[in-house]
Amino acid sequence: MKPRSFALRQRHALPAPARLRNVLVEVNNECDIGFHHAILQPDRVGELIARVRATHRDGHRLLVSTSFRGGAVPNQSVVRAADFLLLHGNESRTPSR
Repeated sequence: MKPRSFALRQRHALPAPARLRNVLVEVNNECDIGFHHAILQPDRVGELIARVRATHRDGHRLLVSTSFRGGAVPNQSVVRAADFLLLHGNESRTPSR
């Protein structure tokens, strides 16, 4: 098989990291499922979110959050620290919640 031309690869390549905007980062998927490191657990994951939010590049920063397992509601430290809230619906038996 013949390799694709450089021009074709260049045209479909992702933009340079400095040009990316509106990037969402989830630092810890389902933080309440029993991670061993303390900063990955619900009581301290807000600190980790704050550390990522403090990282700037070319005057911009990443938008960051975490999530909890299905049916769980984020605690106040996560609500205060996060740019957005990720709510899982898996295993939720009461959709109205």
